Amino acid sequence: MEAVGLSLGLFGILHNVVEDIRCIQLPRDFDDDFKTGTIRLRWAEIRLTRLSLALVECKTQINEASIAIAERDVQQISTLVEKVRRKSQSYEGEAGSASDPQTAQPKTFEDRQVAEATKDLSKRNGKKLVRRLKGLPPPNR
Repeated sequence: MEAVGLSLGLFGILHNVVEDIRCIQLPRDFDDDFKTGTIRLRWAEIRLTRLSLALVECKTQINEASIAIAERDVQQISTLVEKVRRKSQSYEGEAGSASDPQTAQPKTFEDRQVAEATKDLSKRNGKKLVRRLKGLPPPNR
């Protein structure tokens, strides 16, 4: 009988240890998910900026009604992105991130390298997009 009681006690302790580890891992996963979400939000903002620039570049080639619709859609998306950014900033302190992602400096050398590579890639892709949009024929409507 003592062996059964001892094994049940050990099982209970093991179960508590596993639960404690899971409770520790949960915030780590949240932090990783939060960082991933923040990166996705920043990429969405970059794409939105590119779309706005493309609209400015193409104003002469697209009729006014289409431009008005596109600008309204871009404005709605911008509003939604800003709401998400404000919500994100309310979580940033909890996730251990900087309070302002636009001015946040990467903490490690590797993070700085990734940030610089991302910035460079964004700049090159933006230039390519503008070149491609300039080469497009006007839509037939």
